[in-house]
Amino acid sequence: MPDIARRPLGRTGLKVSVLGMGLSRIGSILAAVGKAEAERAIVRAAERGITLFDTADIYGQGDSERVLGRALRPVRASVVIATKGGFLLPRTGRKALLLKPLVRAAARLSPQVRSALANRRARPYDHDFSPAHIAGAVEASLKRLGTDYIDLYQLHSPPAPEMVEPALEVLLRLREQGKIRAFGAACEELADVAPWAAADAADVVQLPGAALGTPTLAQTLATLDGWGVIARQPFSGGTWMALAQKGEPPNAEAAALRRLLAEMGLSPLGAALAWVRDHAGVSTVLPGMTSTAHVEELADAIQTRALSPDEISAITRQAQAAQAALHGRGA
Repeated sequence: MPDIARRPLGRTGLKVSVLGMGLSRIGSILAAVGKAEAERAIVRAAERGITLFDTADIYGQGDSERVLGRALRPVRASVVIATKGGFLLPRTGRKALLLKPLVRAAARLSPQVRSALANRRARPYDHDFSPAHIAGAVEASLKRLGTDYIDLYQLHSPPAPEMVEPALEVLLRLREQGKIRAFGAACEELADVAPWAAADAADVVQLPGAALGTPTLAQTLATLDGWGVIARQPFSGGTWMALAQKGEPPNAEAAALRRLLAEMGLSPLGAALAWVRDHAGVSTVLPGMTSTAHVEELADAIQTRALSPDEISAITRQAQAAQAALHGRGA
């Protein structure tokens, strides 16, 4: 079984696997698997050579961090734990944490409860990037993770860096104290990256993988020289997941994309990961995973051969056309 390649995470001094494990669904009330299976998936990911594990204090009302910390305790020194802070858990979320087993049971029995919880999850959360909140959030994450240091601490969907300078000063101090090894910004949109790059205010940026197909990507990545770049959600948008399923593609453009990939000798899943992985400047690809089966599938798919710049361009053009057709837009 080939090892998963590793790359430097920018100038942080950390090295990470080119495939990371996103944990936003671990510990959630609506999670498809329980904590025991989630722990097994994390352990298996580490066994397969995945070294970057990305979570947040708000995921699963804190249970994502707890599960991750337990699972990685035996191999803590050989992995990179990344977490995030800045979101505020709403009052309903705090109540759900106390009543989680009952709420989860109700969600399994009632489509109305599941729908209400999903709608709550989709709504935007309030933020707090004050120095006091960020300092407290780091301490709370350390406790939930059961570790004395966090490899990468990220501000969660932050505004421009000049708006959070006091929080950045706190993170600098925590890095000096050894409580965090590096810090960064997990940006919501590609446009949010530019102010951080211009200010050179952090070491790592996390951005949506779907942004890699936009015309401004090369310009943005060029401004991030020396930064670590984490590209999350490589399958977002619907087209890639539709192609990965058996059956007919959802539209003619998606069918053309499948033919193009077949001509290149690529599976849709492997192509989606390689397309993100092989963009210049990307340190690691970060899909979400919840089960051991999912880990095995993605750990195999990341071994897809390297794509040439011409292949990346061809896939980009056809994927954009398929995505436009899927959402009823002109190509």
